[in-house]
Amino acid sequence: MKRSPLVIAFVFIVLAASVRASYYSRKTSYSRDVVLRCNKDNKAVEKVMELASVDVWGVHSDGLDIKMSRNIARIVLQYLPESCFVLVSNVENHVKEAEEYSFSTEQKMKAWRINNGLDVVLQDIDDVSSTDWHTAYHNYESIIEWYKHLAKSHPSLARYTTIGKTAENRDMIAVHITASKNPGRNKMYMQCLIHAREWISGSVCMYQAHMLVQGYGNDREITDLLNDMEFLIVPIVNPDGYHYTWSHSRLWRKNRAVNSNSECRGVDLNRNFDAGWGQGGRTSVNECGETYHGKKAASELEVQHIKKYFKKNVPIVAAIDFHSYGQLILRPYGYAKRSAQDESTFAKMGNEMARQMTAAYISQRSIDLYPACGIASDWFYSNEVISANKGKRPASFTIELRDKGPYGFLLPKDQIMPTVKEVKNAVIYLAKSVRDAPLENKESSDSDDYNIIMN
Repeated sequence: MKRSPLVIAFVFIVLAASVRASYYSRKTSYSRDVVLRCNKDNKAVEKVMELASVDVWGVHSDGLDIKMSRNIARIVLQYLPESCFVLVSNVENHVKEAEEYSFSTEQKMKAWRINNGLDVVLQDIDDVSSTDWHTAYHNYESIIEWYKHLAKSHPSLARYTTIGKTAENRDMIAVHITASKNPGRNKMYMQCLIHAREWISGSVCMYQAHMLVQGYGNDREITDLLNDMEFLIVPIVNPDGYHYTWSHSRLWRKNRAVNSNSECRGVDLNRNFDAGWGQGGRTSVNECGETYHGKKAASELEVQHIKKYFKKNVPIVAAIDFHSYGQLILRPYGYAKRSAQDESTFAKMGNEMARQMTAAYISQRSIDLYPACGIASDWFYSNEVISANKGKRPASFTIELRDKGPYGFLLPKDQIMPTVKEVKNAVIYLAKSVRDAPLENKESSDSDDYNIIMN
């Protein structure tokens, strides 16, 4: 018997009403969760995505991955047998496998620090090929120590700074890397871990910073770039959320903001920027939703700090926001149907970055994947930034890293080095492109609120 999408949606909503995720447990269990891969073009699947009790892991060329309880999955598979199948049958097993290595590695490094000091742990910091550091994931405290040591070890190239505090009083940090003495030098910006569970993005930022300082004087391309430009790296945009993925819930996405009149915590920082904020697309008004966009644009401390820091360091001629997963290179806009003013240039850049990377990456407009409002890479290219950017328009991209499933956010350690190395090629290409031909601002009728995607 054929069932209408509305009937199917009603069944899902009734079932979901009895399901409440625990946001306060000491250690979140995922033993009752599965991940389904579904046809993203199915209207009934879109209704499933709207439930607060499900978690859309990723949208990519192979489909749509949704984490949900087994109870909801049974209903989905019963009503949509041709549109969905089980991708991960037990999420908890994947989490335990990933955590076992990560936590044991951090315990071992903590013991080294106690016995020998940080310098012993990072003694190979001038060898970017060292496997002691770049083949493991690291917690917030270790990453902060690593960047401090990087700057201390290369004082003529790297500068460590804090750009603000989070609600839980953790530092948001940035590292500046350059050999240029030109006060008006162009800059390239990179950020990672805006979504707490996307650990591989943090590894990417560390490797790029390491690659730059190690390459100066040893690699001609890198040496030339650092003589001409400055690289700005914000390695952990979401410190509180990232810390929470180590202490409580590995698959936590949002920050840890307290939402008034709700037991559910957190705001999706990548839906909180002033770029089509709250105007539809894959955003949520539900505080319990994974894509909850906050009470207003830029309501979150982390977003406020990024905005202030970004505009303080103009001119920025390129910006990349690293995420996982799906192996995609996305260009503006996520919230508007109309192409960006620099669409042809961005398409060329995105296609070449995809070609430079060794895995199967696809370049496309963000909105062609799915509508998303309030995202960072759209704000980097917004009128607010361009008007303050000393006559330049940033080449702005979101890069979704490996894989395409089934690991998703739980990418194994043996995939870290291949991922960070392939990103290096794209970063160098983009830096050279904007150094040689930065996008100069010109009069445009484009505005930040045209062709908004409405629900």
